[in-house]
Amino acid sequence: MGREQNDAERAQILAVAANERPGAFIFLGDLVGWGASEAQWAVFDDFAKGIVRSGTAVRAIFGNHDYLGGRRASERNLLRRFSDPGISKWWSEDANGLRVLFLDSNRHVLSGPEWTKQSTWFRAELARADEDLSVKGVMVVLHHPPYSNSRIPGGARWVESDFVPPFLASGKTLAMVSGHVHAYEKFAVDGRYFFVAGGGGGPRVRLLEGDRRLHVDLYSGPSPRPFHYLRVEARPDGIDLVAIGFAKGDRSPKEFDRTTLKYR
Repeated sequence: MGREQNDAERAQILAVAANERPGAFIFLGDLVGWGASEAQWAVFDDFAKGIVRSGTAVRAIFGNHDYLGGRRASERNLLRRFSDPGISKWWSEDANGLRVLFLDSNRHVLSGPEWTKQSTWFRAELARADEDLSVKGVMVVLHHPPYSNSRIPGGARWVESDFVPPFLASGKTLAMVSGHVHAYEKFAVDGRYFFVAGGGGGPRVRLLEGDRRLHVDLYSGPSPRPFHYLRVEARPDGIDLVAIGFAKGDRSPKEFDRTTLKYR
């Protein structure tokens, strides 16, 4: 109530992404506003039908909104749509030398033992990737960003404290990609990149700018940022992360940011 409504832009950005025909689609959470609502999931099904029915692999991680209304019903609604064998609440997949680690960053929903189990798994998986000669680089995807120049919502301290240190300590990590904040942001710490890609059609947020910024944003565009998605392009020596989007009222998608990440 009282927030920007972008139904047309949401449908457009999903349609444009569907036309990409990539190797896989990844939803970064908050697919719906109320995870236990069958009605809201029906709306999502209609919006995302081009992607879901494309025949391409589709992956989805849980956002905070995807859990609202009760964990049991919310998990049933998401997992019955995205429940390929071997996929649980956190898992890994390989593609052309890139290992993608999927995390559930909803610390307030997971129990203490669950969070500890995931954190232990994450550290072990990073160590295995460092030792695996077939793995050239690692990308991590999760819902809550460790860094953001948006105050509401902002960066997640629990992600920064529990996931960022092992991520930075790994020898092959390239990027951590998150959603949650309805904007596009790009940060770098110790040669690793942190992307916020929350431009799928939710109410856009304005970011702190100038001396008010909490972190140095490597993307200099004004806020609110474009509606967008990220395209991951394979290179012989690494990957490109390409931001594709459009401003409100424009709806002509184009590349507005590109980052080349080279394998170490």
